[in-house]
Amino acid sequence: HGQIQIGRGAMDLIFRYSKGNLRKVNSLMDRCFYAAYARGIKRIERCVVAEAGTDLWPSGRGFFRFPKWLPAAVAGIILVALGLLNMDILARSGLKVIAHFTSNPPPAVADTHVAYQQYMEKEEPGDHQEKDAIGMFLASYGLDEYKSSLRRALEQGSLKQLARQIKNATGWQMVRLDRSGHNTDLGHNILQYNDTASGKSFILLFWQPSIVLKYYYYDYKGPEIVALQHALAGLGYYKGPLDGLVGRGLMRAVVDFQRKCGLPVTGRPGPATLFLIFNAQEKIAHG
Repeated sequence: HGQIQIGRGAMDLIFRYSKGNLRKVNSLMDRCFYAAYARGIKRIERCVVAEAGTDLWPSGRGFFRFPKWLPAAVAGIILVALGLLNMDILARSGLKVIAHFTSNPPPAVADTHVAYQQYMEKEEPGDHQEKDAIGMFLASYGLDEYKSSLRRALEQGSLKQLARQIKNATGWQMVRLDRSGHNTDLGHNILQYNDTASGKSFILLFWQPSIVLKYYYYDYKGPEIVALQHALAGLGYYKGPLDGLVGRGLMRAVVDFQRKCGLPVTGRPGPATLFLIFNAQEKIAHG
């Protein structure tokens, strides 16, 4: 009703990102409106658009078209310049991981409170595999084949791309949580790691969502929304009808839940939000 304004800089960035493609414009503006609602603002500026774009296309491939050879060429130049082509970069990165298991861990996993690169440096070739925290963590979910991919993703900060790949191929949804806001008692095998860029400690786990939330926007209606409303109602956050309709009451419930759990307040129930909602609901149901 004319209550939302868009700054000129934001308009320019929307066009730069979308090149006029209406599907990309709609996807981008959908995220912008969530951000505006969550922040209580009525003017969308350039920073909001940039944040929405990064969230939708973390690699930038949704917007910009670079020559396919460019990333490899740049990476090669950097590696040559640093003299690292013949070095085990991962082993010297300082990335530290700890695997935690819910119950009855095998003997080889009982003491994984060390950095996996220490195993790689101190053990004989081939001997570190049984004691590798990342390998044992993935093996507990039957995802052994993604061992080297997860190592690279942790090192390079590309977990979102890997999460999509694993979800599409196996149905397992990767969830990342800030370690400071959650303990290890989540009922799932987890991997704790220190992010070298931010210095923060995070938790990784996998779960198979009970609902698939493909669409979530104002006035959208679907059976999966009923399940979300029911879960949030059981936790005391949602007070409205179980009508399967995304409205102000449900959006406010999601925002309140995210704030309570120390999650980024986006107003949109992403993987971490959905996991914590249904994990909390399951704990209440089963004591």
